[in-house]
Amino acid sequence: RAGVLTIPFFASMLLAALIAVRSSGARGVVMDALSLVANLVVGIGVLLLAEREFSGEPICGANDNASGVAVNIAAARALVERSFGTLEVILVFTGAGEVNASGMQSLIRDHPELVAGETYMVNLDSVGRSPFKVSFAEGPVISRPVSPELVCLALRAAQNAGIELTPDRIRFTSDIYPALVRGAKATTIFGEEADFVRRSPKDRPENIDERSLIDVVRLVCGIARLLEREG
Repeated sequence: RAGVLTIPFFASMLLAALIAVRSSGARGVVMDALSLVANLVVGIGVLLLAEREFSGEPICGANDNASGVAVNIAAARALVERSFGTLEVILVFTGAGEVNASGMQSLIRDHPELVAGETYMVNLDSVGRSPFKVSFAEGPVISRPVSPELVCLALRAAQNAGIELTPDRIRFTSDIYPALVRGAKATTIFGEEADFVRRSPKDRPENIDERSLIDVVRLVCGIARLLEREG
């Protein structure tokens, strides 16, 4: 359903632009036709949202994003066994990602130091199956660039561990987006979703690849080691 709603989202952006143009006094057949199409698509999107909310069934959310939680916990166990010098590692479970990333917004509001200075933030999203990607930009309309240094570190850590990792853009937003807006040095590591229809009953534990989870734990630890060595 999330993929279906992509078109209504951009149609709503078009509709907003058309309203702005109309308010300036512009008229014409083309404007009327575009307005009609945009209104129809937005209306369909609203109906799809209503159908999903009122007749949908509960889902496990194994890949999106219990997989990220599992990797965070496993990485904590692995990192606690290693003594870091000046590097401080903080593992955070923000939650509320589907509610305008309010968990992340609360975190950076209460701890503004996390989006300043030499703090790097790595977001783990839907990492239940390889191949893995690292975002170089995020955002549906205004694309926010991520930290190029952190992307390079992630790619180097992946190469050192023999893990496939490729740069890609996230066309909507992840939990890290509010931090990017505020200038944080951050990026997102995410996995393959071909067999996981997001927010659907297919997102179940039996579809998770355990080897992939282990690889992401190794990747996170590898990034931490590089930050310690070069920080």
